[in-house]
Amino acid sequence: MTLVASLLVSLAAVYASTLLWLLVGFKRACRRRVELDDRAATPMVSVIVPARTPVVEVQKPIREAAGELLQELSVFDIYRGAGLDEGQKSVSLHLVFRSDDRTLGAEEVESLQNAVIASLKDCGFPLR
Repeated sequence: MTLVASLLVSLAAVYASTLLWLLVGFKRACRRRVELDDRAATPMVSVIVPARTPVVEVQKPIREAAGELLQELSVFDIYRGAGLDEGQKSVSLHLVFRSDDRTLGAEEVESLQNAVIASLKDCGFPLR
């Protein structure tokens, strides 16, 4: 076998193993997402806050308004720049509402979202 052929075989093996690794990881991620979505509602919210405001100050009113049905709260984006006044930033959060014993109804999820939005506005954090 020539050196070029040997290199091509090695590259093909690396490519195949990488592709297999990516596919397995993708299947696991999809399976995990399906398990989460069985009884979970996953809304997102973006608010405008002063640039020096810590994210925890945005999360606190959300946790208080959502109560026990808020399973997870995570920041997925913080934006500063065009479209916002100087000294402001946009904080985008991903919420997961879930009950262990039942599926949440649309009205219940909407009520939770409205409570979260009202709480944020009461703190002076308008929606983006």
